[in-house]
Amino acid sequence: MDNRKVHLCVAALLLGLSGHASAYQCEVDGKMIEVGLPCDKYYRIFGGGSSSAPTPEEEWAERREQIEMDKKQESIQASKRLVKQGERSYRAHKAEVSRDRRNTQRPTRKVEPRKGMRKDKILQILGKPDKQKTNETLYGSEEIWTYRGYSETKTIVFDNGTVSKIVVEKF
Repeated sequence: MDNRKVHLCVAALLLGLSGHASAYQCEVDGKMIEVGLPCDKYYRIFGGGSSSAPTPEEEWAERREQIEMDKKQESIQASKRLVKQGERSYRAHKAEVSRDRRNTQRPTRKVEPRKGMRKDKILQILGKPDKQKTNETLYGSEEIWTYRGYSETKTIVFDNGTVSKIVVEKF
Protein backbone atom coordinates (compact mmCIF):
# COMPACT_ATOMS: atom_id res chain seq x y z
CA MET A 1 0.00 0.00 0.00
CA ASP A 2 2.79 2.43 0.80
CA ASN A 3 4.27 1.88 -2.64
CA ARG A 4 1.00 2.89 -4.31
CA LYS A 5 0.78 6.06 -2.21
CA VAL A 6 4.30 7.03 -3.24
CA HIS A 7 3.37 6.49 -6.87
CA LEU A 8 0.25 8.56 -6.51
CA CYS A 9 2.17 11.37 -4.81
CA VAL A 10 4.82 11.39 -7.50
CA ALA A 11 2.17 11.32 -10.22
CA ALA A 12 0.31 14.19 -8.54
CA LEU A 13 3.56 16.10 -8.24
CA LEU A 14 4.34 15.51 -11.91
CA LEU A 15 0.87 16.64 -12.89
CA GLY A 16 1.23 19.78 -10.83
CA LEU A 17 4.68 20.64 -12.21
CA SER A 18 3.91 19.96 -15.83
CA GLY A 19 0.67 21.91 -15.84
CA HIS A 20 -1.18 19.14 -17.69
CA ALA A 21 -4.72 18.49 -16.64
CA SER A 22 -5.03 15.21 -18.54
CA ALA A 23 -4.18 11.97 -16.78
CA TYR A 24 -3.34 8.50 -17.99
CA GLN A 25 -4.89 5.34 -16.55
CA CYS A 26 -2.13 2.85 -15.67
CA GLU A 27 -2.18 -0.44 -13.81
CA VAL A 28 -0.03 -0.51 -10.66
CA ASP A 29 -0.07 -3.48 -8.29
CA GLY A 30 -3.17 -4.84 -10.03
CA LYS A 31 -5.16 -1.61 -9.64
CA MET A 32 -5.83 1.22 -12.12
CA ILE A 33 -4.43 4.61 -11.13
CA GLU A 34 -4.27 8.00 -12.84
CA VAL A 35 -0.80 9.31 -13.65
CA GLY A 36 0.45 12.40 -15.47
CA LEU A 37 2.50 10.68 -18.14
CA PRO A 38 2.09 7.76 -20.52
CA CYS A 39 2.11 4.38 -18.82
CA ASP A 40 5.24 3.05 -20.53
CA LYS A 41 7.25 6.08 -19.33
CA TYR A 42 5.72 5.79 -15.89
CA TYR A 43 6.70 2.12 -15.69
CA ARG A 44 10.25 2.89 -16.81
CA ILE A 45 10.65 5.58 -14.16
CA PHE A 46 8.85 3.95 -11.25
CA GLY A 47 8.69 0.30 -12.29
CA GLY A 48 5.67 -1.88 -11.76
CA GLY A 49 2.77 -2.55 -14.06
CA SER A 50 2.76 -5.20 -16.69
CA SER A 51 5.84 -3.65 -18.29
CA SER A 52 9.11 -3.86 -16.43
CA ALA A 53 12.48 -2.38 -17.35
CA PRO A 54 13.55 -3.33 -20.87
CA THR A 55 15.88 -6.27 -21.24
CA PRO A 56 19.29 -5.77 -22.87
CA GLU A 57 17.96 -7.48 -26.01
CA GLU A 58 15.04 -5.04 -26.13
CA GLU A 59 17.41 -2.11 -25.61
CA TRP A 60 19.64 -3.35 -28.46
CA ALA A 61 16.63 -3.86 -30.71
CA GLU A 62 15.40 -0.35 -29.92
CA ARG A 63 18.88 1.06 -30.56
CA ARG A 64 19.16 -0.79 -33.90
CA GLU A 65 15.74 0.54 -34.87
CA GLN A 66 16.85 4.06 -34.00
CA ILE A 67 20.05 3.63 -36.04
CA GLU A 68 18.01 2.43 -39.03
CA MET A 69 15.70 5.43 -38.71
CA ASP A 70 18.72 7.74 -38.54
CA LYS A 71 20.18 6.13 -41.67
CA LYS A 72 16.90 6.57 -43.52
CA GLN A 73 16.71 10.22 -42.50
CA GLU A 74 20.31 10.74 -43.57
CA SER A 75 19.58 9.11 -46.93
CA ILE A 76 16.54 11.32 -47.43
CA GLN A 77 18.58 14.43 -46.62
CA ALA A 78 21.33 13.34 -49.04
CA SER A 79 18.72 12.82 -51.77
CA LYS A 80 17.28 16.27 -51.14
CA ARG A 81 20.78 17.79 -51.38
CA LEU A 82 21.36 16.02 -54.70
CA VAL A 83 18.05 17.27 -56.05
CA LYS A 84 18.89 20.84 -55.03
CA GLN A 85 22.35 20.50 -56.58
CA GLY A 86 20.79 19.18 -59.79
CA GLU A 87 18.33 22.08 -59.86
CA ARG A 88 21.19 24.56 -59.41
CA SER A 89 23.18 22.89 -62.20
CA TYR A 90 20.15 22.96 -64.49
CA ARG A 91 19.52 26.65 -63.78
CA ALA A 92 23.19 27.47 -64.37
CA HIS A 93 23.17 25.54 -67.66
CA LYS A 94 19.96 27.25 -68.76
CA ALA A 95 21.43 30.68 -67.96
CA GLU A 96 24.60 29.82 -69.88
CA VAL A 97 22.63 28.71 -72.94
CA SER A 98 20.56 31.88 -72.78
CA ARG A 99 23.71 33.99 -72.47
CA ASP A 100 25.27 32.17 -75.44
CA ARG A 101 22.18 32.83 -77.55
CA ARG A 102 22.33 36.53 -76.74
CA ASN A 103 26.05 36.72 -77.51
CA THR A 104 25.89 34.77 -80.75
CA GLN A 105 26.29 37.06 -83.71
CA ARG A 106 23.89 36.80 -86.55
CA PRO A 107 25.43 35.25 -89.63
CA THR A 108 26.96 37.92 -91.78
CA ARG A 109 26.44 38.18 -95.46
CA LYS A 110 29.05 36.15 -97.33
CA VAL A 111 31.50 38.51 -98.98
CA GLU A 112 32.73 37.48 -102.40
CA PRO A 113 35.83 38.96 -104.03
CA ARG A 114 35.10 41.63 -106.65
CA LYS A 115 36.96 44.07 -108.86
CA GLY A 116 38.64 46.97 -107.12
CA MET A 117 39.36 45.12 -103.84
CA ARG A 118 42.86 45.29 -102.39
CA LYS A 119 45.10 42.30 -101.60
CA ASP A 120 44.60 42.53 -97.83
CA LYS A 121 40.80 42.29 -98.22
CA ILE A 122 41.13 39.24 -100.52
CA LEU A 123 43.44 37.60 -97.95
CA GLN A 124 40.84 38.31 -95.29
CA ILE A 125 38.04 36.77 -97.37
CA LEU A 126 39.74 33.77 -99.02
CA GLY A 127 42.95 33.33 -97.04
CA LYS A 128 46.36 32.52 -98.46
CA PRO A 129 46.29 31.46 -102.14
CA ASP A 130 47.29 27.98 -103.27
CA LYS A 131 49.49 29.44 -106.02
CA GLN A 132 50.99 32.91 -106.61
CA LYS A 133 52.63 34.25 -109.75
CA THR A 134 54.00 37.75 -110.46
CA ASN A 135 54.48 39.23 -113.96
CA GLU A 136 55.98 42.60 -114.87
CA THR A 137 54.08 44.48 -117.59
CA LEU A 138 54.48 47.85 -119.33
CA TYR A 139 51.88 49.34 -117.00
CA GLY A 140 53.28 47.94 -113.72
CA SER A 141 53.19 44.59 -112.02
CA GLU A 142 50.53 41.94 -112.42
CA GLU A 143 50.02 39.32 -109.75
CA ILE A 144 47.93 36.19 -110.20
CA TRP A 145 46.54 34.29 -107.21
CA THR A 146 44.92 30.89 -107.66
CA TYR A 147 42.55 29.21 -105.19
CA ARG A 148 41.63 25.57 -105.76
CA GLY A 149 38.38 24.30 -104.24
CA TYR A 150 36.43 21.05 -104.45
CA SER A 151 34.25 22.11 -107.33
CA GLU A 152 35.93 25.22 -108.74
CA THR A 153 39.16 27.12 -109.21
CA LYS A 154 39.26 30.88 -108.67
CA THR A 155 41.95 32.93 -110.35
CA ILE A 156 42.29 36.52 -109.19
CA VAL A 157 44.42 38.96 -111.16
CA PHE A 158 45.81 42.07 -109.42
CA ASP A 159 47.09 45.15 -111.26
CA ASN A 160 49.14 47.39 -108.98
CA GLY A 161 47.64 45.81 -105.83
CA THR A 162 43.92 45.89 -106.75
CA VAL A 163 41.72 43.20 -108.31
CA SER A 164 41.34 43.71 -112.05
CA LYS A 165 39.94 40.34 -113.10
CA ILE A 166 38.32 37.27 -111.48
CA VAL A 167 38.06 33.97 -113.36
CA VAL A 168 36.02 31.08 -111.92
CA GLU A 169 36.36 27.64 -113.52
CA LYS A 170 33.86 25.01 -112.35
CA PHE A 171 34.62 21.31 -112.67
